[in-house]
Amino acid sequence: MVNSLFATSDEFHAHVILPRPLVGEARDRLFEDFSRRGYLARQEATGVSVIAKFFTANFYAALTEGAADAPFHVGVVMLGHPTLSDEEFDSWVDIVQSWSAALPPRTAVAISRKIRQLRHVDRGVPLTILHKGMPEQILLSYRRPSDFVAVIEPEGTGLRSIYATKNIG
Repeated sequence: MVNSLFATSDEFHAHVILPRPLVGEARDRLFEDFSRRGYLARQEATGVSVIAKFFTANFYAALTEGAADAPFHVGVVMLGHPTLSDEEFDSWVDIVQSWSAALPPRTAVAISRKIRQLRHVDRGVPLTILHKGMPEQILLSYRRPSDFVAVIEPEGTGLRSIYATKNIG
């Protein structure tokens, strides 16, 4: 997947929020990785949230586990994929949001805990963890503070990277 969304490394880094600033070769390598294996993905809420890791012992957070937009919680989102049209992605978002809104409280808590206990949700896990009939191109991840995220697929057996963006959309 070759991506020509950003013409230069400076343009890419002007729109992507990194956890720490990169300089020199590392900065250029990240832009090259995005150009070869990356894409922009729209994030849409699933209606499920998980307790932030540093609040797992908080009694009030535990009482509202699984509820959408609860305090001390991080929203779980679906990330679109370039192989799906906007209409296809939106239809899956509608299905998952309707399904999560109808969950009994105990089931919502169980799903919230299952997602929280998975490894690398912050790097995206396939939507198929909720049901095998869902497309594996759509990823579940934690909400980032933007409408779109930059996703860089791993090379070989590496880990996927997901970055918040700014001034896109």
